[in-house]
Amino acid sequence: NTSLGNLNASAGLAGGNGGTVILDADGNLAVGNINSSGGALGGGGAILLNSDRASVSVSANATINSSTNGIGSAGNIQAIGPLVFLNPGATLSANSTAAGNAGSIGIQAAPNGGVVSLGATLETTVEGAGTGSAGGINVSGGILSLTTTRFDSRGQSGNGGGGSVFLNATNGGLTFANSQIATDTVGAGNAGNVQMTALNGELIVNGSSINTKTSGTGISGTVNL
Repeated sequence: NTSLGNLNASAGLAGGNGGTVILDADGNLAVGNINSSGGALGGGGAILLNSDRASVSVSANATINSSTNGIGSAGNIQAIGPLVFLNPGATLSANSTAAGNAGSIGIQAAPNGGVVSLGATLETTVEGAGTGSAGGINVSGGILSLTTTRFDSRGQSGNGGGGSVFLNATNGGLTFANSQIATDTVGAGNAGNVQMTALNGELIVNGSSINTKTSGTGISGTVNL
């Protein structure tokens, strides 16, 4: 088993790219705060969390950050394992507040495993003075249990589009309870699409909201359940 507290591979405010972070374990992998954000002259670094035979767990109130406030794009964040746990208050962030695009977030569990999220936030937005596009969020696994979870892929400034959100239960049910998805835009970019799929199981959406509108000149996103 592998456990990590805090890891900082970020660039300084006037620096370049954040460092690439790869954590690969045979057994359980539990991580705390990881920061690989970019500086003014670069972008965020990619972050990969992988367990070949056990679980990947992001600790409660931990932040995994590959955002950018510079000319480069935010890094992509991936968590891959038979089981993936996002504990209460955990945040995965690949946002952009400058010229670069936001990164993407991918959570992938095994067909006979699943993804459990309780009170986590996954965000790939464009904010503030950002001019790029929001990134996509893709969560897949045998069973998905997503409770009080927020997926934020909005294009909140400039002409960039919103990112799409895909939630796919490949071998069982998908529960989406008291949770939120937002892929809306405020400028000329199109809002992102949302798709939820449950193969061989029930799709349960309860007490949740999905927002794919645009308040600018772009086109609203589609929702497929």
